[in-house]
Amino acid sequence: MFHDRKHAAHLLAEMLIEYKDKEAVVVAIPRGGVLVGHPLAKSLGLPLDIIPSKRIIDPAHKDESIGTVSIAGLDITTTNQEIPQDYIYHQVATIQHFLKHQHEKYVGLITLPSLTDKTLILVDDKINSASQFLACYRSLGKHKPTKIIAAIPVLTENALQRIKEEPCHVIYLETTCHSNVESYYELLPKVAEEEIIQLMQDSIILPKARSIT
Repeated sequence: MFHDRKHAAHLLAEMLIEYKDKEAVVVAIPRGGVLVGHPLAKSLGLPLDIIPSKRIIDPAHKDESIGTVSIAGLDITTTNQEIPQDYIYHQVATIQHFLKHQHEKYVGLITLPSLTDKTLILVDDKINSASQFLACYRSLGKHKPTKIIAAIPVLTENALQRIKEEPCHVIYLETTCHSNVESYYELLPKVAEEEIIQLMQDSIILPKARSIT
């Protein structure tokens, strides 16, 4: 059980202490992941970046998703062959365009660190389904990092198994066979966009600029 996201971040930092002040970057998944990623980056003396993502809505069931898109990554979870491929391609292009603008909004004028040849610590506050995480993971892989580490306070057993299918080292504090991952936090308030922007402004900045795409 964690008091809040900051508490979970400090516990993860203890498990990742070998990366303190090394050639590594913490990359957080908005929104809740940023409230874990920010104190984690501070504890390890590392720069912080973010990688937004968005679900692809099932055209026949608006309350369900068929996968997740990140800036340059994709994870499709549906096996429904009736969903037109043209719909998926159009949604991916539209969402990725939106996410690039969202990333720019979050980071503002911050000079971002290069992700190439670095250890990337991909962080979220909790994982029920692995689709969002995997879309972000595949997006980061295009930067040719040295390796990617998944750092998650709590996730489901199913999500853990899916992530372990990738060449990804997983650091976690708790797993559960149930979907109520939120119950592992005493406090889990909603996160506003303004809070993400503020935390990014407070993050460590390196001089080498690069593009997220």
